[in-house]
Amino acid sequence: MQLRKKTLLIIGAALIGLIVVLYATASTILLHDFNNLEAQYVRQDVARALDALDDDLSNLDTSAQDYAEWDDTYSFVDTRNQEFVKSNFVNSTFVYLRLNLLVLLDSDGKTIFSKGFDLKSKTEIPIPASLQQHLTEALIESQTSSEEGYPAKTGVVTLPEATLLIASKPIVNSNAQGPPRGTLILARYLDNTEIGLLSELTHLSVDFRLPSLDFKVGATNYSGQGAKVLARSRQDLDNLKLKISNLKSVEILIEPLSDSVVAGYALIRDIRGKLALLLRVEVDRVISRQGQATLELFTFSILAVGLIFSAIALLLLENLVLARLADLSTSVSNIAANGDPDLRVQIMPGGDELASLADTINQMLEALGNSQVERKESEYRYRLIAENSTDMITRHDPKGVFIYVSPASHALLGYEPSELIGRLPNDYFHPDDLETVAKAHSKVLALPVTYTVSYRIRHKDGKYIWFETTSRTIRDPETGSVQEIIGVSRDISVRKQTEQELRESDRPAGPPFYL
Repeated sequence: MQLRKKTLLIIGAALIGLIVVLYATASTILLHDFNNLEAQYVRQDVARALDALDDDLSNLDTSAQDYAEWDDTYSFVDTRNQEFVKSNFVNSTFVYLRLNLLVLLDSDGKTIFSKGFDLKSKTEIPIPASLQQHLTEALIESQTSSEEGYPAKTGVVTLPEATLLIASKPIVNSNAQGPPRGTLILARYLDNTEIGLLSELTHLSVDFRLPSLDFKVGATNYSGQGAKVLARSRQDLDNLKLKISNLKSVEILIEPLSDSVVAGYALIRDIRGKLALLLRVEVDRVISRQGQATLELFTFSILAVGLIFSAIALLLLENLVLARLADLSTSVSNIAANGDPDLRVQIMPGGDELASLADTINQMLEALGNSQVERKESEYRYRLIAENSTDMITRHDPKGVFIYVSPASHALLGYEPSELIGRLPNDYFHPDDLETVAKAHSKVLALPVTYTVSYRIRHKDGKYIWFETTSRTIRDPETGSVQEIIGVSRDISVRKQTEQELRESDRPAGPPFYL
């Protein structure tokens, strides 16, 4: 195969390989980072929804405390003075506090006053007897053995009739003293209206679902607006239910519902400590779509730039290398055909490698006599480079012991080479980086690869600086056993500090903006 064809195939294969590698790398890094960023923001949204629910309960608890720790309420439990009810538990109070239920119990648990209220019609409605009974039973179940009467509780309670946000407080005087004369219960339905208020407050798509059967697989009842998005396939739904069933109370589950929607889930316990609600927050996948668009634009840009540079490279190779190399090959073939040692190849202009090759062919016989001198000079030049390099060049035995250290060690670490030769590098590594360096050392010994690792190393003055070392092994060509390890190290402390400053500058200064 002609050299031109080989060059074309090599450049084409390199271009394709470059695009594939860059796409795979960018896809792995960019999409992974974008997905992590998306998950982070969704977790923050779920936390905001939980905080909004906690604020709702906190306000309800404050209202219950205001009425329960009041001399008028304390007196009413004994006197049953209806003027107290008429002046304090009017409809406007329920509207202002957004209450659906108010119950006063005496110390024996008997109801002395109760009132239900419909916030939509702003009218009083009767409280179902079953709801009041179940609510009382829930409070009793939440009571611990050390508590007397009905305990002070604030939280969520799921009853057969409805799901409620409740706050219960013992009735005492205004100084919060005296034996409790009963219990005050305030409640608000966690219905569509309340959920809508939470969504409006947080600017999120918030939904609460009612898992059953203690969150066993397949037990969750999914319904509502997001059901069509959620149920993409039976397998996806089963997998999601399995993840939810294994979800802990303090965890937040992030699960993409489709290419355009991602959801965050969190479990909520009721006042009895039992799992009661599944909070779901749906968020538009703006970040994920932006990551995909960025990846596609990056790929097309690399392809376009690669094609342009490949065409330029082929043109330059033809004019500067291939055509001249063909002329040189013809001249060498003519000399070989004639067999005349006095013939010489034509001197090529340009002063580059090809011109140097032509001159080397002409001077090959003369150069043989001086090869030994040139070899020594070459060795001297390489040693001169090593001795004067700003990077620290080291040689190690297979156990890692220094057997050669370039003079750059003094500028980088403050140690003279003689202070390091014969010592183990582990004596100078930061304790937190020993495991990382050990893994890198094992990998270099196990595989014939060049490996780069970053770590902290102790300067002679006692401070730790960041080092980056690129290592590879020298192996026996017959047995393949490791004879030496060559390392090239440099100080990257400034780079590490710059990266840290960039990360801090990129950190968002306030709450994110959501569409």
